[in-house]
Amino acid sequence: MHNLLIVVLLGFIIPQVSFAAISAGVKPGSLFYFFDTSFEKIGLFFTFNPEKKAQKALKHAGERLAEIELVADDDNTNTIKTAVANYESSVALAAEKSMDITDKGESARLFTSIEGSASRNQEVLSSVLIKVPEEAKEAITQAIEVSKKMQEYAAKQISELKGEIEKLKQEVAELKKEADKQKTDEVAELKKQIDEMKKKENTIKPTLKEPISVVQQKPEQNKSEEKPRTVTLPNGAVVEMDANGNIIQTIKEAPQQVDITPVSISVSTTTHTIIPPIPLPIATPPSSTTSVSIPAPALQKQARSILQDDLDVYVVGTFQGQGGWTGYSKGENFIVVDTDAFSSPMAIYNDGKTDSVITKTGSLLLDGKQGVYVKTNNRTNWSIYADGNAQVRISRTPWASGARRSAFIAASFKSDGNVAYYDSVADRYKNFDTYDDNVWTLLEMEWRDSDKTARYRVNDGDWTEWHTFQDASTFTGFDNVGFDFVGGGGGVYFDSLK
Repeated sequence: MHNLLIVVLLGFIIPQVSFAAISAGVKPGSLFYFFDTSFEKIGLFFTFNPEKKAQKALKHAGERLAEIELVADDDNTNTIKTAVANYESSVALAAEKSMDITDKGESARLFTSIEGSASRNQEVLSSVLIKVPEEAKEAITQAIEVSKKMQEYAAKQISELKGEIEKLKQEVAELKKEADKQKTDEVAELKKQIDEMKKKENTIKPTLKEPISVVQQKPEQNKSEEKPRTVTLPNGAVVEMDANGNIIQTIKEAPQQVDITPVSISVSTTTHTIIPPIPLPIATPPSSTTSVSIPAPALQKQARSILQDDLDVYVVGTFQGQGGWTGYSKGENFIVVDTDAFSSPMAIYNDGKTDSVITKTGSLLLDGKQGVYVKTNNRTNWSIYADGNAQVRISRTPWASGARRSAFIAASFKSDGNVAYYDSVADRYKNFDTYDDNVWTLLEMEWRDSDKTARYRVNDGDWTEWHTFQDASTFTGFDNVGFDFVGGGGGVYFDSLK
């Protein structure tokens, strides 16, 4: 027994390898079938990457299909129904997680795989249908219908994703074209500036090539000194002398003397001052190599939602258990209907007279926005309930209660036609807008981590002020969406979470 458990555990821990044909796991009805499916659920729980989780769910759906083939010849109708239910749940989860993949190309490839798998599954189920007991034919027929819807849904998503990818390619091409044009314009402008610089440089260079003459300044001479001067020498002789002190001629001889005193003549010379040339400024042209920077498109931070679900892949009947939706209280009162939907073939409806709650866990967000379409049905027949009869709640765990155990935000639709939000300070629901009965109304709730507040609006109208939400001190992000309804008559529809 212990050895068998060890083998089962090792099968869960060791990474699985994909094969072209998926074989059945443990046979439904076996003692170990519960362990087999439980290990798969645990593995899915700890797989946080949407793409890998969708691939695992698709693989599990293949195993369930192989199990349906395995038990088709058995007389045990319950084992067949169990395998069919698990098959439908795996298919719905694969489609749901494929919507969470942000890479459009990867999402399209995965939906292509889902479409092909759904087509092959229909062939297998059709062959099984003729083998199973009469009591199990309805379950097999329902499984075939699920596969058909999955194939149609995948084909629709592939078409939309291809359109989005093509649109993105066009936007990228436009951005590249715009960037190239901007780069061309800037380069042309730079060339123009460089040409102007070169022209200025050419006008300066010829001036620099001309010889620079040295200016010599001579002291101004007295006009009287330019003429010969008559000078009487100490020995009595009279002579004419030029400006340099040279005797030009003797006018009168000196008298004869025995002792002649020598004459000392001092000649002054003129000092010429040379003024150095004044350097002329030379303009240096800028470098011809310039780096052109093209700004990248700015990234915008957009609010994300916990769940995006248009309910296309669900099957008419009990909503609880499909696509990861879990009943918190009387969840069986919520059903999938194919009438009065907002934008898809399916919607959720509840006309229960007792208080019932259903929830689902999605992406964990510190800042986010969640939208959902709500349509009340004959609200005048509702029992009067002060907090409102139909409620949408965002929380950290499934349906955080009002016992102040964890943070949550909530909005409700009242029987008097008012829409209200939960005011944590006043501890009651406060009206902020109105709605029409039997008409689809878009409710949106947005929250932020910076100051632990939330705001609300309906039908793209004005937002309320930001209000501190319940138990803000415990806030670590929201990851759960829940619906609540208590009627007494009439009902409520929910559709298209976004």
